[in-house]
Amino acid sequence: MNAIQIGDDLIPNPGLAWTISETIDAPASTVYSWLIQMGDTRAAFYSYMFIEKMITSQDLYNNADRIHPEWQTPERGKQGIIANVLVIKDYQPGSGCWPRIPQPWAGWAEAGCGGSFPSTRPTPAGQPDAHPDTGKFWQQPIVLFILDTGGFVMEQNMMQGIAERAEGRGEAAITEPIEIILWLVALATGLAAAWFFLNQLAWQKPLALGLLAVAALFVLTFVQPPLILRALIDLALVAARSGPLAGPLLMHPHNRQPQRIKLSI
Repeated sequence: MNAIQIGDDLIPNPGLAWTISETIDAPASTVYSWLIQMGDTRAAFYSYMFIEKMITSQDLYNNADRIHPEWQTPERGKQGIIANVLVIKDYQPGSGCWPRIPQPWAGWAEAGCGGSFPSTRPTPAGQPDAHPDTGKFWQQPIVLFILDTGGFVMEQNMMQGIAERAEGRGEAAITEPIEIILWLVALATGLAAAWFFLNQLAWQKPLALGLLAVAALFVLTFVQPPLILRALIDLALVAARSGPLAGPLLMHPHNRQPQRIKLSI
């Protein structure tokens, strides 16, 4: 992962860089066909469409479920992948390589490449340039946090989406809504635990449930396991809420019985 990656020559001194890998059991040429057609107005990015649509407020980013022949030979230097701003500079047909996409004014480049048959490891890497005009901006802590966190979550899901398609498993249309619901269940459990923690005398069990919810949210957001495992995680939270951690959680603060303290002098 620390080796020189394809595209590193486009921006030699990046202020920020990340690389995500995914092992795909498919020929590099098959992976390439899914990679080369990516773009907001073409095959999208096989990631969370609802987030991308909220950012753009347009009917873009519709994840493709098949290889489109008409998108396999984009025009070098003209075809953009995001509003024709990030333009494809070069690519190697059938190689499993991610297009080289530099954008000098934005100080950004993306590139990646897969290995040989039968296992492919595409490794897209985003690199904001550290030149004087943008270097300080990319080094701001809040900017680094947003880029690192948001970029990882979206690209992690993208890599899984590429793997599912290249291996022939596909992705059901209902998958994303289910993922959202399962994530919201974990979030709601954590918020409920926080409320009970702040409003009850017996705080230990709400705290334990809250910590479990935080751990669940971390796994659902960053690890992004298969749907069945996500459902099991939520079921475990519900079971904890209804079982061993239920006692004090069911007590409304207005129903508490006043405690009498007897003092002896």
